Formats: sequence, structure tokens, C-alpha cells
Amino acid sequence: MLSLSITTWCVTSLIITIPLGLYAYFRHLMRGILRHKTIEGATDYERDLVYLHQFPRCIAKQVPNMSPFALKLETWLRLRKIKYKVVPTLKWSNKGQSPFIYFNGQQIADSNMIMKYLCQYFGLDPRDGLSDKEWGASRALRHMVESSLVWTFFYFRYTDHYSLFAKVHNIPLPKPLANFIRTRMAKGVKKRCYHIGIGRLTTEEMYEVGLEDIRALSCYLGDNDFMCGTKPSAIDCCVFGHLAQVAYVHSLPYPHRELLETECPNLLRYLDRIKALQWPDWDEVVDPWGVQKLGVVNSVFSFLFMKDKRHI
Repeated sequence: MLSLSITTWCVTSLIITIPLGLYAYFRHLMRGILRHKTIEGATDYERDLVYLHQFPRCIAKQVPNMSPFALKLETWLRLRKIKYKVVPTLKWSNKGQSPFIYFNGQQIADSNMIMKYLCQYFGLDPRDGLSDKEWGASRALRHMVESSLVWTFFYFRYTDHYSLFAKVHNIPLPKPLANFIRTRMAKGVKKRCYHIGIGRLTTEEMYEVGLEDIRALSCYLGDNDFMCGTKPSAIDCCVFGHLAQVAYVHSLPYPHRELLETECPNLLRYLDRIKALQWPDWDEVVDPWGVQKLGVVNSVFSFLFMKDKRHI
């Protein structure tokens, strides 16, 4: 009887301690991956070269980056012909944001602050030559896209359709840790949406807000080539970075894409126009060796060994 009691106690202890140990281990790894506050070698960076720290391309499917803010910023760097180098990372900036840059040894976060800083440094017009009225409209549009529209498709892919999103996007980490990250993201987005206010709506109401935002963009664009003015500007990079996430990712049934296809074909032409102008190497960047179809193994391979081929 004593031997049986000891055996039962040992089994019970293992059942309790192993999950707790695994949780502590994954939590420790998460802190190291997602809460790291510094980037080694910052003082060794090449002068006047933008080191663009963003999520690895291999996590995204059908777009260069799963972050609309990263895609916006990289598109803007290309538009402005600013020399940059992509640094794939799962780490956040000191402010807890991604993407961020290192420029001449200084870390700068927030895509809008990065663009403002680089304009000042290189002596570029932050208004892109727009009139006061055009610039005012572009700022209002940017606020709508980055404070309203984005949360509706973030909620769709990270919370409402989390399991489907997890199948489409492979984080190049051990499966238990990858699942832990996805779960954290889902809870984080849901909580953020609630605090912002849009998450207090029903799911249908929330999506309708996003669809109305897209209709507004379509109406404002009309038959023009670009949102403001006759040439592409920062607002076009912003709209492109966000709408590309739903227009080109056919693996997820975004209601936003259905609206683009049925009611807003001018926006689809607009996206293709910017893509052709600023991303002539789109296919190569998205899938440089045609390996996406091979699955998770390639996600790990590309994360470890891929180097971005185009530094403007």
C-alpha cells in the first residue's frame, strides 16, 4: 500500500509540475523574444543607412509583411528612395512597438515618428508638396485608417478567426511556443479593441465600421490615381500598407476584400498601381525561391537563412 501511495504521489506531482514547468519555460522565452529592450551592435551601424526592424517576411503570406505599419513604412522608404536594410526580428522597440528603426545608432519607433524624423534629417518635405487642403485631408484619412479600419481586420484575423489565421501564418518557432504567442496576440487585440471602444460593438457592427471606412476611401479616391495630388505621397503608403493586408491575402475570407471586389474596384486598381510603382520585386520578396507551398519547414529555413535581396 505504501508503494502504491508513493507511486500515485509521484504521478500526481509530475502531472502538476510538468505543465507548470513548460509554462514557466515558454514565458521565459517569450520575455526574451518579445520584451527584449536593446539591439546589440547599435553603434556599429553604417551611417545614414536605415536599419528597418520588422517581423520576418516568412511569417507573412502573400504580402511582404503581416504588419500594415511595417508595409507602410517600407513602401514609404522606397517612395522616398531612402537607403535601408531589413532586419527581421520578433523583438519590439523600447516603446513596445514594431516596426522600428536604428539610424546612426539611434533607435526610433512608431512609423509616423520615423517618417517625420527622416524627413527632417534628409531635408525632405513632410507634406509631399501637397496643398494645405490636401495635407489636411491626408491626415484625416490616415487617422481613419490607423485608428479605425486597422482594428476591424486585426480583430478578424487575431480574434474572430484566430484558428484559421494560425493555419495560414506560420511563426518560425516550436509549435507550443508559436501557439502561445498567437493566443497572447488574440487576447491582446481583443483587450486593446475593448479599451479603444470599437471592441464594445458587436462583431457585425465592428466589421461594418471597417467596411464604411473602405467605402469612404473609395469615394474620396474616385477616378484619381492617388489619394491626394497627382503623385503618390505618404497617405498612399499608409492606405496601401493596410488595404494590401486584406486585398492580397486570399487565404483568409476578409469581408473587407469582398467589399473591395464588389463595390470598390477603383481601390483594387489603386493598390495594383502602387504595387507596380514601389514593389516591382513583389513576387521575389514575398516568395523568393517559390518555397511557401512547402509549409512550416520553409518558414523556419527562411527565418534562419533568408536575406532580403533588395536594399534601396
